[in-house]
Amino acid sequence: MKKTGKRRSMLQCGILTLFTGMVLFSSISVVNENLWKGFTLNLGLGFFLFEISELVKHYKMGKVGDD
Repeated sequence: MKKTGKRRSMLQCGILTLFTGMVLFSSISVVNENLWKGFTLNLGLGFFLFEISELVKHYKMGKVGDD
């Protein structure tokens, strides 16, 4: 049960981080008046943050390097 709660909070933290990143980069792209570039950058950043959160999750569960 504790692992499920930790995983849920990790997911919420990841979603919050992604949302904050989206808002931040959307505002920057609006200022630069280059929405498409900002959107593409946002997608790349979101994927990068997601990969990092997945890596951290596996590391905390002790699965890194056990391949």
